Amino acid sequence: MKLVVAIAVMSQTALAFAQGADVSTHCDVTSTSCNVMLLSERSPITDPNNTYSDVWGFTQGVEDCDPSTPAPREYALLLSKLGGTHIFDCTDPMNPVELPSSPIPSAAATTPCTPPMPASNETWRDVKMYQSYAFVVSEAHCGLQIIDLTDPLVPTVMHWAQGWNQAHNLTIDEERGLAYVMGPDQGLAGGMHVVDITTPTSPVLCHTFVDTYIHDGVAHRAEPRGGAPTPPSVFYGSAFVDGSHVFLDVSPLAPCGSPCSGPLCHLLCSACFQLSCTTNVNCLQRLEDEDMAHSVWPTRDGTHAVIANESLGGVIKLFNVETPGLEVHVSTYKVTPPTGSPFPHHANLRDRVAHISYLTEGYRVVDFFASNPALELGFYDTYSGPSVGLNHGAWGVYHQQPSGVIYVSDWDRGLLVLQPKASAKRCGMSTPTTGGAEIYAVGAAYIGNPAFALEAEKAPPTSGAVLMLGANCESPCTNIIAMPEPHVVAAVVVTDASGYVNVPFPIPATPALNDQNFGAQFLFVEPSGGITATRGLEITTFEL
Repeated sequence: MKLVVAIAVMSQTALAFAQGADVSTHCDVTSTSCNVMLLSERSPITDPNNTYSDVWGFTQGVEDCDPSTPAPREYALLLSKLGGTHIFDCTDPMNPVELPSSPIPSAAATTPCTPPMPASNETWRDVKMYQSYAFVVSEAHCGLQIIDLTDPLVPTVMHWAQGWNQAHNLTIDEERGLAYVMGPDQGLAGGMHVVDITTPTSPVLCHTFVDTYIHDGVAHRAEPRGGAPTPPSVFYGSAFVDGSHVFLDVSPLAPCGSPCSGPLCHLLCSACFQLSCTTNVNCLQRLEDEDMAHSVWPTRDGTHAVIANESLGGVIKLFNVETPGLEVHVSTYKVTPPTGSPFPHHANLRDRVAHISYLTEGYRVVDFFASNPALELGFYDTYSGPSVGLNHGAWGVYHQQPSGVIYVSDWDRGLLVLQPKASAKRCGMSTPTTGGAEIYAVGAAYIGNPAFALEAEKAPPTSGAVLMLGANCESPCTNIIAMPEPHVVAAVVVTDASGYVNVPFPIPATPALNDQNFGAQFLFVEPSGGITATRGLEITTFEL
């Protein structure tokens, strides 16, 4: 009953909450964790010469609410120097299980380059998913290692060794089937290759970007808002040596379908670096004077980007990049321990919450939109040693599982499965809808957060919408309401011309709301007059 009253209080105050409520913190900075729970960890390699690098994740199966079909399963991909690619079934996050087919050896062990790369280069490995395929690059093997994970228990492996001898990183434009391979060595000073992977087992080298060394990046296209034209596809890249983060309009790039005719065919460059070549890519933005520009991640709507600079005592910043050429610095986050100067590594955004791997300072979860300096929401310190150097602590972070759990890869400890209170859980299934409507949180539901909101996109345009609240998402397979009784109607609104809606939902500064869960779901009226709905979102309110 306490929770029902709390939900009612939140819905009644959602539009009348006074701005600027006091937000206190109870986190002890000397402790191992705050507002983040370690669910499990796995270190599959015991050799002291081993180190771990990046981590990624994927989900197998789709929730269809049919008891006769298998439920979706969540997996983690952990990369190691000596083992290769480790596959863990993390469906039970308290008990991850490495599959019998794991690990899959590095391509350097099975198909060495000519000349072979130093074995120590296996320290730097990266993996991303496209459809049911994992694509792996390494500074120790040439080309792409492609792992078919259609059945994770029986993976098949192939090696595509065209175009480069080694690479540092890659990101994948899943919408268009393009892989951006960053830091390749073949005559490019570490530029970038664009590879057509629409047929995953038959990649095609399409384009080569020659401006400067690209260390990391993300390809993304935002959904339109307010009936505006479809935004461009953007590559957000970090030019490590150049000290800048560049945002390129890559909309003209498309799967090329046929191989290039030479090692530097279809050359790309942009006004970001004042070069001229075969094809110029529009430079939307260049954030300069960013020492050791290491990684970047945009918000889903493309209006902001968080950047991490991997320099001694470096910082992580949020910029408003809505207007090309007129970026605005919004906030900064930096961990300042009593001694030492740590290096930040990766900062990834989901629901406008940043999930950060901060090397010696472990995993951090941060709200960059609340204030400047940015507001720390929680942490888990994966490394107990001094705050010095690049070779210990949290390397990578994966933040997109429906369950809301976070995978962190630690240099020495391997895979850590974490549950931050600031991470929302997706549950159940949506009803069929033309655009595939989805619900999102805007920020984290910490007590006293005046800016928290719930939103949906890809809904029927200019449609009536109802935001429903319930006690949780423990009954995910009811098609219309993904929550049990009782229900509360929090808001009745209308989607815009692009099928987007945002409902402000400030969290009152009420201590009794601490550690409460509630479920949320949008219902929409379709043009035919029927009712459609998003899946559910389960959210935890918590103290700072």
